[in-house]
Amino acid sequence: MITVPSSLKTKIQKLRGRKLQARCRFDFSDTSIDNTIIGYSNNKNKISYYSQLYNGKEDVSQKWMSLDGSSKLDGTYHLAPETESGIEKYEMGWWSEDLSGDNGDFKTHKAKAFKKRSFGRYSFGLNINPPSVFVNFTPRQVQEINISFDNARLEYAVDFDVIFYDINNAIIDSHSVVGNSGLKYNTSITPILAICIMELKIKKWNEVHRNAKVAEMYTMISMMISGSDIISLQVIEDRELSDKSLPVGTTASGTCVVEFYNRSRLFDWNNKESRLYNFVRKGVKMFPEIGDGINWIPMGTFYVEEWDIPVQDIVVTATGLDLMASLDDSEYTTSAAITAPNDQTFLIDTNVEWISATLNGTQAVGNTLMMRFT
Repeated sequence: MITVPSSLKTKIQKLRGRKLQARCRFDFSDTSIDNTIIGYSNNKNKISYYSQLYNGKEDVSQKWMSLDGSSKLDGTYHLAPETESGIEKYEMGWWSEDLSGDNGDFKTHKAKAFKKRSFGRYSFGLNINPPSVFVNFTPRQVQEINISFDNARLEYAVDFDVIFYDINNAIIDSHSVVGNSGLKYNTSITPILAICIMELKIKKWNEVHRNAKVAEMYTMISMMISGSDIISLQVIEDRELSDKSLPVGTTASGTCVVEFYNRSRLFDWNNKESRLYNFVRKGVKMFPEIGDGINWIPMGTFYVEEWDIPVQDIVVTATGLDLMASLDDSEYTTSAAITAPNDQTFLIDTNVEWISATLNGTQAVGNTLMMRFT
């Protein structure tokens, strides 16, 4: 069952001005590579999920409650997910443990610590750096930066640095952003090869005395088609009702068909300048959603079975099947007898082969190679 927010139900029930929006995210990532991704940070809140930094979900699911005094008991704030099913269903991302200062800054400062000695105690300073979160992956090319902050609480980083490292932890490139005013930061950069680590260092937050919050930061090979670029989106679910009933155990298969504008010819097979070149292929994941622009309802996960990319048209059609429907394309043979091959014996006399070999200036005596001087 799909949970529909009450605000979306209200808009659907309107007799006039009723309007639904659609969007679809395509994930071109290679799962065999992306399984190597790990996240970590120098500053982590007790409830915080690194794995959600690179799962392709840019929007936070709810206004998550915090203990910094900003949450209100008005029914709009929710407790953070902690169960395995809740973490999979709801998006929260990474939160820092430290809070921003009186003007929103996260500064490097010294914290006092104490250590016992024979007579009394003495204090010393520990350097506390601004919160930084890292994503580590196998070497790959990066040509854009996509960072999503907390769209539910309307919080974002104003000043931050994005730093790229190679496999030896050497800095390859860095980008400093000052005065950001958006919940999402997106920019294209000159392609950088052999990147293994991406660091996001947050220096200033748009709210004072708040945790830093990041929903998505890894530049994965994905694309969100939305707004006027979507021409049509259809999700069809088929059930087998041969007995005019729905018996227990009956399964359903789904199909998703999306037509969208081929902006900048990114999906063309022969466009070598496109960041999707060589990635538009069968099996790409599709994540269609419908909503009112704020609340989005996921319609399932599909895998592209067919691409229709006309050369003389600007409309691309992607047809995807869910896992149940894709079973129909699997080729298998039943009642096939499999015969094991006969045993084979290989006799190799290494000494004979050794003696039969010839090499100028050498002589084989038993298993010993001796130099022969003439």
